[in-house]
Amino acid sequence: MLLDLCVKYSLVITNTVFQQANKFKASWMHPHSKHWHLIDYVLVRQRDLWDIRLTRVMHPTMAWLDHRMVRTPVLLAAKPVKRKHWTAPRRKLDVETQQYTSDTATGTCQCSVI
Repeated sequence: MLLDLCVKYSLVITNTVFQQANKFKASWMHPHSKHWHLIDYVLVRQRDLWDIRLTRVMHPTMAWLDHRMVRTPVLLAAKPVKRKHWTAPRRKLDVETQQYTSDTATGTCQCSVI
């Protein structure tokens, strides 16, 4: 059922990707048989698998427990902020305020601003 879900949504179980000893994979110990079992999983999209550094269990520090916490360090990279460069707005030439004088004999035009 879990594998079907992973295939359907293109997920990866990161607990099984990294090669390590069984004592770093198992997260729960059965109270009667004292065998360790892998019951906690970390699921990640396949395209984000390169961001995962390692998935392993942490040993309890304060007291003996039958459960261990699963730890997964992740590489988080912030995208740089895209800033717009400020440019001065271009002014449009106001044709209404200009006077044109043309000399038809020579074919030249002169422009003067009022």
